[in-house]
Parts: sequence; C-alpha cells; structure tokens
Amino acid sequence: MKVPDGVRNADAGGLAHKERKLRSVSFRLALETIFA
Repeated sequence: MKVPDGVRNADAGGLAHKERKLRSVSFRLALETIFA
C-alpha cells in the first residue's frame, strides 16, 4: 500500500495503530479459518 510522504508523516501514529489492529484482526481470522 503506497501512501504519499506528507500523508504518512501527518498520520504516522494513527496509521501504524490502525495497521497493527488490522493485522491482528486478520491474523485471528486466519487462525479461526485454519482451526475451524
């Protein structure tokens, strides 16, 4: 995912937090799919 430098710098914290949240959610989904 490509983000312009200005946007990345302005919202780095929020974006990183959102990405981490998203990753943990998709990870949990993947685990549920595997072990379902």
